[in-house]
Amino acid sequence: MLRKKIEKLKKYHNFNLSWVRIFYFYGGSIKQKNIWGQINTAVKRENKTFKMTSGSQYRDYVHLDFIINSLIKINKNNHNHGVVNICSNNPVRVIKLVNTWIKKY
Repeated sequence: MLRKKIEKLKKYHNFNLSWVRIFYFYGGSIKQKNIWGQINTAVKRENKTFKMTSGSQYRDYVHLDFIINSLIKINKNNHNHGVVNICSNNPVRVIKLVNTWIKKY
């Protein structure tokens, strides 16, 4: 609703609009209440197992640094981008992602 109202304002006032949509991300605070935060909590507690679903779902996760760099580029560009989705456009199974995170971090 807010985006639509801002787009209506744009018809009467001249300004650039970039509406950024951020989907799934990892990195940053380990206190997040998402799978990234849950894994970090389990690792910090030295849990031997990590309880989760089958992980068959596909999600498009990107690292927080990618999001920050994308936002900086969009802001520096100072253009009317409209709606911008920040994603990798490469969804992977959650189980594969979790296993990658565990090995890497």
